[in-house]
Amino acid sequence: MQTKISKFALKCALFVIPILVFCISVYIAFTKFPMYFFDGEYAMYQQQKDHIYNNTDHSKVIILGDSKAKAAYSPLLLSDETYNLSLGGTTSIENYYSLKEYLDHNEAPEAIFISFTPFHYMEFDSLWTRSVYFHRISDTDIDEIYNTALLYDGSDEITENYYELRSQYKYYSVVKYGKPFLKAFTENRYEKNSETYRDINNSKGQVYFGDKEYCDELGYEPRYINFEPLDIIDHYLRITIDMCIENDIDVIVDNLPMNEATYKACKESYLQGYSDYMNKLQSDYPQIIVNTDLCYYGNEYFGDATHFNSKGSEKYSEYIKNKYSYVFE
Repeated sequence: MQTKISKFALKCALFVIPILVFCISVYIAFTKFPMYFFDGEYAMYQQQKDHIYNNTDHSKVIILGDSKAKAAYSPLLLSDETYNLSLGGTTSIENYYSLKEYLDHNEAPEAIFISFTPFHYMEFDSLWTRSVYFHRISDTDIDEIYNTALLYDGSDEITENYYELRSQYKYYSVVKYGKPFLKAFTENRYEKNSETYRDINNSKGQVYFGDKEYCDELGYEPRYINFEPLDIIDHYLRITIDMCIENDIDVIVDNLPMNEATYKACKESYLQGYSDYMNKLQSDYPQIIVNTDLCYYGNEYFGDATHFNSKGSEKYSEYIKNKYSYVFE
């Protein structure tokens, strides 16, 4: 009898111990050596955080937005006192907390540009799979996002299975981090992350996402019939604007050009819905500037279906610098 029990215990140990070792290894890898194990966009998120907490230079102008803004606005062309805090895959939700952190640790800028690709007013995109996955949002803030989401329809992606997802990300569960852990051993992620970090640091927050010299592929927008922003994203956009006003920061809500192919494939109802939404925002906030209509640049200015290449960024940054010359003086 004792022999059977011993054999059973040994079998259990042989089953449990490797799993336990794997779980501990995953936790240590991502908490102690994140640049070696997270994928390429981690460097962008970490660089932004490091700048917010360790910056010693005052920035008169700050850029907030998603990857489209990250590629479009070149601080090196705009002014010495401009910094691009945009993050790929984000909406007004994540950018609200970025600005809040920035103001807690830095002198307020004089002006802020807010720019999102239109579909980021309609979808969460990467809240869980980037901001929470990279631990860029604090536990307190993600709980606040959840409690806010409970107040708005269309927020199921945040509220559904919230505590399960929160726990999996908080404790680096192998459910979320196991495959990336194993994949990291087949790639030199540290070298790539380090290079990306340096490039973003040197460009004062800008990075490119596509390297084509011409792209006529379609972006996300043509798949929609109507422009229907999510209530919670609208809420966070408005409280971001409110925070700027409270801190005497000028606000410019800008719409970045699509490529020509995407714009011409969009439904008229979608373009009009976007314009109506932005006009309402302008009406509600007469003290800020809101560019209300979508537009496009030629396909030769895009490195992929959504993002400017270097030629597009140069063209747009020069346009912005001239249009708002008083901001960059």
